[in-house]
Amino acid sequence: MSPPVSKLESDNLLKHFVATALMVRDDRILLIHHKRIGLWLPPGGHIEAREEPVAALRREVREETGLEIEILHESVDPLASDEVVQVLPLPHHIQVERMADGPHDHIDLVYLCRVRPGEAQGNEESLGLRWFTREDLASTDIVENVRFFARQAITEVAMREGRSPRRPSPPTERSPP
Repeated sequence: MSPPVSKLESDNLLKHFVATALMVRDDRILLIHHKRIGLWLPPGGHIEAREEPVAALRREVREETGLEIEILHESVDPLASDEVVQVLPLPHHIQVERMADGPHDHIDLVYLCRVRPGEAQGNEESLGLRWFTREDLASTDIVENVRFFARQAITEVAMREGRSPRRPSPPTERSPP
């Protein structure tokens, strides 16, 4: 007997490919308060027709935050690529998102990223940017899926750096850049 088909798999909606960055620095994750959607979300956006996912990710992060990123991924054997096939960095995970504002889904390639030095600056698509600690993520205006993967990202980056996530510093007026 075949496994049950999920609601997302069973419909015939148009699928858009998007790339999202879980951006971590100093045990904090950067989220944008999305103007149109009204939620705190990781930066990201649509992959254009002639764009590879990583190029789209870097472009969207620059547009939405003004920052540069280092994508953290498992190594791929360079011998797997040749003049015909290019093996791309693996995303942290892939999720399908039902879009409430239109008859389509997003197939979201979500990448774990470390943020390079620089100060975050928002754009017209957001109401603001904020660096969240694990504890800050308990906010009720963050959806559970974002909260779960944001906490996981903070922990994974700390572990890749050979340490446990630090306890947050006392609150300050300004979050780190």
